Formats: sequence, structure tokens, C-alpha cells
Amino acid sequence: IALGAGLSIGDAPVPIDAATLRGFDLVVLDERAWRALGAGRKATLRDALRDGLGVLLRVTAPLSAADRRELSELGFTVDAADIAQTVSLPSARFSAASRAKNDPSTAADEERALLLSRQPLRVAAADALALLRDDAGAPLASWRSVGQGRLGLWWLGDTHRLVLAGESAAHGQLSSEAFATLARHHGREFVHLSVTPE
Repeated sequence: IALGAGLSIGDAPVPIDAATLRGFDLVVLDERAWRALGAGRKATLRDALRDGLGVLLRVTAPLSAADRRELSELGFTVDAADIAQTVSLPSARFSAASRAKNDPSTAADEERALLLSRQPLRVAAADALALLRDDAGAPLASWRSVGQGRLGLWWLGDTHRLVLAGESAAHGQLSSEAFATLARHHGREFVHLSVTPE
């Protein structure tokens, strides 16, 4: 947390090196943090991925040509697509009771789906599996094996709105299922690292 005048409080940044990454089972980052890693730390992360680390890359904004090229090297072909940018999830349906808690005027409405945003992307990989789908069955996240590890790509946004709508269990289920699928498995609770841009 920046306090001003060059002062900040919080944990020291975690070094992205081979020794550190061996202590984690999953790394979660977005495209800004990915770019901030630089070539050397990206190579270290890719090596750790091939050795069994799980990596989840959240796409929260348009990708650059360099981003798409690097994802292609990791087996994902990602292109911009002219598709709807709002979606609903099978697990994101919320009841009149939970909506009324946040907006009493909706108490009499029928059950409906909460709309979330997605990046308008078309993602392909010959061996990828869907990690998450929308109500219509279109993927919103996919993963593939890279060496002994698993790389996930997630292009659904603003899932925090589930919590605001009283659906914290649905929000937790999304993260739990994704983390359990991607994380390094060795018979114990997994440890994950969230990387933020420096």
C-alpha cells in the first residue's frame, strides 16, 4: 500500500526465480503482470510450468501482438472476435431473495441470470479443455498441459459482481474449480502466488 513520500507498507515482492517457484503450486497473473515480468522471468516461469507448476493467466484487456505471439508459443491461438461481450453463467443464477437483499425493488422478479463481461476473444488450441463455459456452452476459460504443468487462460471479467449480488458461493466455486484443475498436484493443500504489476 503506497502511503506517499516514497513510503509503502506490505510484504516484500516475491522473487520470480526457480527456487521460489518450486515452493508454489499455482501462479495467477493478468496480462499486465505477464508483460512486467520481462523476458528473463517469463522464461523462468515457463520452465517452472514445464516442471509441473500451474499457471493461470487472466485476460482483462485487449492483448498485444507480442502477447498473442507468446501465447502461441505456449500452444494457444488467440484472436480478437466480433462477439457479445456480456455473458451469463450456469452457476451464476441468483434468486429474487438474494437480489432483494441488494435492491428491494426486484423482490417480485423471477429468477434470472446475472450478466458478466468477457473479453471478445476466440481462443483455440488443439489439445485444450474448457475450464469454464457460459450458459450457451461457449468457453470462457481453457487449459492445456505444458510439459508436466497446466496453463490456463481465463477471459471472463468482473466475477466480483457475483459477490455483490449475494452469490459468494458461486464466486468461490469458480476459483476453487479453476485452481484445483491447474495447480501442481502432490497430495496436499496447494499454495498459490498472485503476481501483480510492479
